[in-house]
This record gives sequence, structure tokens and C-alpha cells, in this order.
Amino acid sequence: MMQRKSWLLGFLCLFSLTSVLRAEGVVPPDGEKIAAVKNGQLTEAKVSWWGFDPEDSTAQFQAALDSGVKKLTIDRMPSDWVTKELNLRSNMEIFFEKGARVVAKRGEFHSPGACLWTISDAENIAIHGNGGMLKMWKEDYLDPNQYRLAEWRHAISLQHARNILIEDLSLVESGGDGIYVGASYLGPCRDITIRRVVSDGNNRQGISVISVDGLLIEDSVFKNTAGTMPMAGIDFEPNSPKEMLKRVVLRNCLFENNKSDGICFYLVQLDETTEPLDVLVENCITRNNGATGFAFTTKTGGEETQVKGNVVVKNCRFEGDYHGILIQAKTIHGCDLKFDNVKLVNAANMDVPEGSPRPSPIQIYSGVNDTLPIGKIAFHNFEIVDPHERPGFVYLDGSRMGTGITDLTGTITIRRTERGPAEETVELSNDYLDGRFPSLNPKQIKPVETEQNDFTTYNELYDNEFPFVSNAPGIRLRNQGDFRFRLEKGQKAAFHLKEYPFGDCARDPVVPKLTSPSGKETKLAPCEFLGEKDYEFTADETGVYKLYIQVNPHNAVFSNCSVPFVYWAEPYGMTIKNPGTFYFYVPENTPMFGIKFDTCPAEPFAFTVLDPRGNKAGGNDYLDTTAVWSPDAAPEPGIWTLVIEDTEKHALDDICFNFLGIPSYIATQKGAVFVKKP
Repeated sequence: MMQRKSWLLGFLCLFSLTSVLRAEGVVPPDGEKIAAVKNGQLTEAKVSWWGFDPEDSTAQFQAALDSGVKKLTIDRMPSDWVTKELNLRSNMEIFFEKGARVVAKRGEFHSPGACLWTISDAENIAIHGNGGMLKMWKEDYLDPNQYRLAEWRHAISLQHARNILIEDLSLVESGGDGIYVGASYLGPCRDITIRRVVSDGNNRQGISVISVDGLLIEDSVFKNTAGTMPMAGIDFEPNSPKEMLKRVVLRNCLFENNKSDGICFYLVQLDETTEPLDVLVENCITRNNGATGFAFTTKTGGEETQVKGNVVVKNCRFEGDYHGILIQAKTIHGCDLKFDNVKLVNAANMDVPEGSPRPSPIQIYSGVNDTLPIGKIAFHNFEIVDPHERPGFVYLDGSRMGTGITDLTGTITIRRTERGPAEETVELSNDYLDGRFPSLNPKQIKPVETEQNDFTTYNELYDNEFPFVSNAPGIRLRNQGDFRFRLEKGQKAAFHLKEYPFGDCARDPVVPKLTSPSGKETKLAPCEFLGEKDYEFTADETGVYKLYIQVNPHNAVFSNCSVPFVYWAEPYGMTIKNPGTFYFYVPENTPMFGIKFDTCPAEPFAFTVLDPRGNKAGGNDYLDTTAVWSPDAAPEPGIWTLVIEDTEKHALDDICFNFLGIPSYIATQKGAVFVKKP
């Protein structure tokens, strides 16, 4: 009887211990099955054979991936697979059991580039999601008290990956992209297929495509991207001219509710040395994105900056996006951009102040350094459904010299409702473009390139004719500012910087960069985001110093400068947000100069130009479009005045402008203007 009681007591203890282990969810490794995989007896396995720990299964999961098994199943456990970073190996298939999820371990991934799954320099991998999920913790990564802010904590990172299939998988709340398709030093990704994927709520992009030869993305959804710019559904953005976008097909995909663009091509790193583009976007839909449905930007400059090739957008629908289609810096010597059977519905339908115009559904811009006309864009059977009476598209010349637009072909039909009659049909031709967008710069006045050390201040040459006032008005800049000071060795300079917000985009602290006359760069102390700070430095050599301030997309006020300064416009132009009186210098023997203003109907302003004698040389009481102003005759040399003012009904928002034919800068005091050294 005692023996039976002892046996029963032992059984109950064992049962109790087993129950505790099972309740905790810990599964020990199965040594027998692991050995069978190792010696090749088994070519299919489950991750749980290497064990499972609901708190952290990183070691077990990575051991399964490293085992060399050909087919690996992520089995559904009582709780999620919680892991740190995992690296996938070549020549394997991965299967998710229904309901299986892999979740990033909270409190980990502190490295800015830590990704949940990485496929680097590997090939022949198929991931069959079966409705499974990779989940990270974006809300944690965006908390500066927990993490260093970064944009690269991707759910899946592909670098020089070849012959990869990812299908039927959700990628949720990563600290970077849902999927990153990039390169390593060995080359681009090749032959990547992404099918029936849902990329939801990621931080930077739904998917980034950096460098690839052979990419098919189909039947997938990229939505709710928000957190860190650019915040697009998909962003094609190579990082160097050596990277490529070849044999790319984007088909039957939805891009919805992303904070910025639905589909974005940002190709500013590519040029004529890049392999030609080969991209097809077919049967795709963008819907209710916070910026554009489709954005396309190439590198601004001359012919040498333009990537060649073809990008075709076919049978697509762009609906309800904050802006419709945006095309920038795509000149006639660049790639062909073709829209074929595309419908643009209720785009740019935002509320605007009474009396202010809405932006057009299609906006085309030239780039700041473009020297060639915008062109080689085709709109075949393109339809705009727009309840508002406004132009279907507009061209805005953002180049420094006014390059114009040509070689747009096709037909754009505008309807008020989808099934309503055509209100307008535009047959695109050069005659149409010349009539609607006449040349801004018929005199073809070109920008003047200068070296900063060629200058000194007017007062230094002309015996302090206009005494300097240290508390003179500052400048409120947008995005970035480039200031120049002429200093003697040992001279001290001080200024004040205050940042103001634009929208709700966060950014790192502002770090002003000071460059000496000899080119030595010094980073000054950071100014906290939306903060303000006093600065002082001492010149360690004589000459012109450059101070560069980057606050994009926000605003900043540069003020209380203790020394004469100019606000420099090369190479990007000056963007200001404050009305005021500014001064510039026209050298002797200048045949002609011009001022190119960049604005739009929603941001009008007034300006007046005075010659050195104080006589009015020209101006405009209400400028609401891009324009080039120039004198009627050869200009008198000396200090000219530019007065920027609000219009009668509109306060100044911001304007960008630059000078043609003369050095491009403004000063807030006459004696501070830069003149060439004798």
C-alpha cells in the first residue's frame, strides 16, 4: 500500500512539473530530430525541434536557420516566436503554419540598422507566409527615451539577395521599411518576387527599392506608413549612379493611407552613367495618401545628370490622394516617362482658404539646376476626374534660369464625374505648351558661378560708407540657409538661431556647419529640435566663412548677427519667409541681370526693385506664379534694393528666388553686400 502511495505521489509531482513547463510554454530541443537533420536523414524540419522559449527564441530559431535543412516550417506555438535579429541562409524554403507569427523582442534592436530578418549575400530562398506575420514595435523605436531615432530597423532587409520569393506574409510596425531591397558591395539584388504581401504601419516605407535587376511585386498592399520621412508606400531610391532599377514590374498593388506618397521615384543619385531604367507599373491603385499618388523626381542639372531608359505607368488609378501626380526635373535628355490608360480621380481635393486656388491634380516642376527644358512625358488616354474648375495640370519653373517645358504628348481628358461628359480635352503639343507656358527667360540670362573668397564687403572697399548695425533684421529661412561672413583672423562672430515647425515632422537637432576660407569644416554645437541657441566663434584665418544650416522641412530665424553677412543662393536659391528690404550688388559692365522668383497661386507676394539712385526699376503688386524679372535696359552698377512685401489680401508664406547674370545673394544692410575684390 505504501509503495502504491509513493508511486502515486511521484507521478503527481512529475505531472505537476510537466504542467508548469507547458504552462510557461518552454519547449526543449529534440536532439534526435536535430541529429537526423544534421546527418541528412531529414530534409524537412520544424523550428520547434530546436526548442522554443516564449520570452526569447533567438538562439533556437537561428540554429534552425543555420541547420542546412531544405524545408523549414515555422510552427504555430501557444504564443508568438519572439526573437532578436535573424539571418537567413541560402538554398532553403520557409513555411509558416497558419497563424504563426514572428515578433521582435521588445527592448532589443538598439542598433540603428538592426533588422528582424536579413538576407545578405544569399540566394535561392522562398518564404511562404500562409497568412503569417513579422511584427516589430515601431512605437518603441520612435520614443527617444528608449531608442536612438533611426530609419533602418526593417522587417526584412535584402542585400545582394538573388532568386528570392516572399509571399502571403504581413510585415507590421517595423522601425524602418516593411521590406528593403538593396545592394551590398557585391552588387544589387537579382530576381526578387514579392507576392500577396501586406506591409502595414511601417515607419519609413512600405517597401524601399534601392538597387535590383529583376523584381516582380504583385497583388500586394502597402498602407499606413507613418513615422520617419519619406513615409511612402513604395520608394524607388537608388543611393549612387552605380545602382540600378532593371526589369522591375509593379503589378496589381494597392498603396493606401500612407503619410506621404503612394508610389515614389526619387532618382536624384542617378545620371547618364547609370544603366537605363526599365520599370513597369501596371494595374495599380493609390488611394488617400498624404502627399501624392505618384511622384517622380530625377537629378537636376544638364544632360550629364539625366538617367536614361523607360518608366511606363499603365492601367493605373490614382484616387483621393492629397496631391495627384508630381513630376520634377525630368528633362528632355532623360528617361521616357509614359502614362498609358491612367485615371486620376479627386486628387488635390483639400480645403483651401476662401479665394485661394487649389493646386492642379498634375504638377510638373523643373529642378533648380536644370539647364534643359522639361519633357519626354507622354499622357496616352489619360483621364482626370475633378469636381473643381481648375487646370488639369500646371508647369512651374523651379530652375535658376527658367528652362521651360516641351515634348509633352498625348491626350488629357477632364470630367467632373467619372461617368459624366468630357468638360475639356487637351491635345498636348509644343504649340499648346508655348501658348500656355511662354518662356520665362527669353533673354537667356544665365546664373553666375562664383568663388566665395573672391569677395569682400562693400564697406571694406568704400571706407565704411554705410555703418553696420548689429541688431539689423535677420532672415527667416525655409529648409536650409547658407550665410557668408568676411572676417579677419581673430575676429569674433556671434548669431542667434531659432527653429520653427512645419507640419508635424520630427527631425534630429540642427547642427550648423562652419567652413573656413581654406575649406576646413567645423560642426557647431547642436540646437535642439524646435529650440533656439546663441552661437559665437572666432575666425582662425582671414577670408570668407560659410555657415550652412539645414532644417528641412522646417523654418528657422537667423538673427542678432554681430558681423556683416549675406544670404547666399548658390546653388539652390534662397527661400525666405519674412517680408523685408534686401540689398544686392550689380558689378560694372554687367550687360543684364535678372531675378527669378518661384511661387504659386497659393503663395502670392509683392516686390519692388530700386536702382542705386533709389528710383523704381520695376516690380509686381501681386505675383502668384514663377517669373523672371529683369531691367528694361543695361543696369547701372552699384547697390540695388529688393523690397519683398505681403499682398493686400495675403501674408507672405515663403518664396524662393535667385539672381541671374550677377552673384546671387542678398544682404539686410547696404554696407554688407559683397563686391569683387579689386
